[in-house]
Amino acid sequence: MGNSHAAGSYSGANAAGTRRGSEMTDFPMEALSKEELEQKFTEIVAAMDLPEDKREVVIAVMGSSDEKKWQVIRDNSKRRKQLPARDFLTRLQHVTEADTPKKARKRATDMATIQALQGLEISLRTNDIAWVQEFLSEENQGLRELVGYMHFRYQIEAQMAHKLGLKRAHSLDSYLSNGTTMHVSSPSSPNTPRRSEHNGRKHVEISDIHICVLCLRALMNNAHGFAAVMKDADAITCMALSMFYGTHRTVITVIDLLAAVCLVKGGHSKIMEAVDNFKRENGEHLRFEKLVTAFMDQTSSSDFQAAVMNFINVVVHSAEDMNFRVHLQHEFSLLGLDDFLEDLKSSPNVAPLLLSQITAYEENRFNVAALVDDSQTKSAALATVEAMHHQMEELADQHQAAEFQSLKRIAELEKQIAELKRAVKEVATGDSASPSESPTPPPPPPP
Repeated sequence: MGNSHAAGSYSGANAAGTRRGSEMTDFPMEALSKEELEQKFTEIVAAMDLPEDKREVVIAVMGSSDEKKWQVIRDNSKRRKQLPARDFLTRLQHVTEADTPKKARKRATDMATIQALQGLEISLRTNDIAWVQEFLSEENQGLRELVGYMHFRYQIEAQMAHKLGLKRAHSLDSYLSNGTTMHVSSPSSPNTPRRSEHNGRKHVEISDIHICVLCLRALMNNAHGFAAVMKDADAITCMALSMFYGTHRTVITVIDLLAAVCLVKGGHSKIMEAVDNFKRENGEHLRFEKLVTAFMDQTSSSDFQAAVMNFINVVVHSAEDMNFRVHLQHEFSLLGLDDFLEDLKSSPNVAPLLLSQITAYEENRFNVAALVDDSQTKSAALATVEAMHHQMEELADQHQAAEFQSLKRIAELEKQIAELKRAVKEVATGDSASPSESPTPPPPPPP
């Protein structure tokens, strides 16, 4: 009863906001001057918080005429009367504050929760940056609430799976092949999507966690939201854990977001932390095991396989350390990826986009065998250089010793020469003094 009332009040408030928005656009374009029209259009584009290149595209396309500018103003006015961010977050808290896991699962599958999450995703995707900032504010802490909800729901499903004797948290393993849209399993039917009659036709309910992933995607489409996700300690981890809740589209959305994170500064380490955590939570023997298994499923679509290959390319080839790149490549080889890609390339029905991703992977792949050969050749060359260096040192020592002995011998010879010169000089001096000396006369004889 309470849930029905919540659903009704949410829908009523949303409809009322739409009516109020439409009343604002009943006046014609001529009611605004050209300057006012240009000013309002500029304000709307600025509020989109787009990168410079995309902003220029939007201005060029949407601002090409006054009629298109007016259409942008009208569409924006229709969205201006939105529910505050706190209204959506209150619904998430209604689920996380449940007394028992059974009640939490029931509230999570309630239409009021699904509508609130869908409304939150639309608001994050279409509202201006001021609304996003309100959602991320210290008062609301919207990202923390959303990530906390995703983690809470994952833990609930993990506990339920453990009780039912299943493999860890509920995943898409049995659903990827048939392509159905899976709701997180209900207590009454843990292994099959729950269907209900509506307007005389069957429809498959949407996973609440899948919509949470879409909320994160919408949030990451602007600079403030992306920065908040990168700063949050658990957002990327919860995003990775949510990968197998839903259909192939859920997996594609998650790995596209992870690839985007991987390409920014510091993002690769965050992705690897999330992958390591996923491995622990899901009991994988090797990282990426479940993803590669889904990729190699024969019923997987080419779009799904192309998205997975793009993610693999980004993860492997954006690693800065070459040794780590080789290590990641080896992990995928152990999972049988190389052999599967060879078979896939030979298939006549392989999609061009998938083939281009395979080619990119193989062209950037390090040939480990060639690297080993190069390493061995380099080691041998280094050993030869080392031996030659040692030989040169020995020759240098010998040369130095010979030079020392030569200098020593030269010094001795120079000393001997000096002594000989001195002796010769002394002899020459003695010879020249002998003729000039008169003999001493003999003494006279005695008387």
